[in-house]
Amino acid sequence: MRRLAAELFALFALFGPMGSALTADAAAPEPAEIRLAMEKVYPALVRIFVVTADPADGREVKGGASGSGVIISPEGHVVTNHHVVGHAMRIWCTLADREQVDARLVGTDAMADIAVIQLLPQSMRKPVPTFPFAAWGDSDRLSVGQRVFAMGSPGSLAQSVTCGIVA
Repeated sequence: MRRLAAELFALFALFGPMGSALTADAAAPEPAEIRLAMEKVYPALVRIFVVTADPADGREVKGGASGSGVIISPEGHVVTNHHVVGHAMRIWCTLADREQVDARLVGTDAMADIAVIQLLPQSMRKPVPTFPFAAWGDSDRLSVGQRVFAMGSPGSLAQSVTCGIVA
């Protein structure tokens, strides 16, 4: 799972099927560079919502949580964090086109704080033969100081893009 976490980080650093790195000096990224990254990854981003249930004082207390993830396969596998979906009773996602899709937990690793869920296309209004997915990057091609972008829905806000560097 640790290798998967490193590859997930590389996913946001290296875009496209050729895995070309988006590199630059410490100056602000060019709008074209940001646009290219968004065009390649944005369709694969999902907002995740969960319903949780925890025992408290002899009762089941329901709560909710949200987070984001990225579709990594045409079958709708999504990588996200364990702390978002690890204890969920119900999971659903909002796709980039605002379609809502139910999902199920496939696997999780609490120590690495990573999880995989799968979108359930039968819950969609329109059938989708395959889901848009982000291409994996190669974490071995990353170097210190290289620019990377992180995309998601922090705090359940609309999709965001943040720029940083590999430390």
